Amino acid sequence: MMDTIGEEQWQKILSLLYLLRSDGAYTVRNNALNIWKIVVSNTPRTLIRIVSPLMRLVIDALSEHGSDQQQTAASCLGELVRKFGERI
Repeated sequence: MMDTIGEEQWQKILSLLYLLRSDGAYTVRNNALNIWKIVVSNTPRTLIRIVSPLMRLVIDALSEHGSDQQQTAASCLGELVRKFGERI
């Protein structure tokens, strides 16, 4: 699929999918996790590849006025810090 849509677009999609894994709605969170498991074979390696677009998404969501988006972004950022610590 990456060959069809390009590396940059693929990274944006993966970033959004990873962000949605932290969504407050159980259905969204569960579906995002299931799709992530199907598409990604090595989560740490993939996260390192998408850290820039993912952090842009998180920062943008944190600056939004909607508390749902802020909560999702904060949860995602917390998970990234737990997984990677100072490397992020």
